Amino acid sequence: IALEAAGWKGRAGTAIAGRPREIAFMREMVRLRGPEGLRIDRLLRVEEGAEAMLAASVLLTRGDTAWCLKIAHDEDEARHSPGVQLVHRLTQDILADGATNRVDSCAAAEYRLGEMFWTGRRAIAHRLIEADGGDRLFPLAAALE
Repeated sequence: IALEAAGWKGRAGTAIAGRPREIAFMREMVRLRGPEGLRIDRLLRVEEGAEAMLAASVLLTRGDTAWCLKIAHDEDEARHSPGVQLVHRLTQDILADGATNRVDSCAAAEYRLGEMFWTGRRAIAHRLIEADGGDRLFPLAAALE
């Protein structure tokens, strides 16, 4: 959360650090899913016993499929491509394990990092459905969508 907030998403106001409900959701998901359905990977630099997080990702897993819910990197280290290094090592680990056959980057089609490692896009449907009883904010949500 802090790593994402320190980068461009924090400056743009789109990092989850500024949205307490999303932070609570992410923490609860980590607590409930645990190691059986959630994978958190970090790329660290260790110098003189001190660790610095260079990149991190959160993947939701179910069966033979994983979805990359969140990825962030230290933009001060961008010249060393820590996000690319993390995804490369993560992909190597997934391939070696053999339990996961498909990874969805959950990113837009033009997102280069996901396309570098996880090719073969699947078509998906996106639906916005108003709950029974209505919601006074639904028209706004639909317009924003």
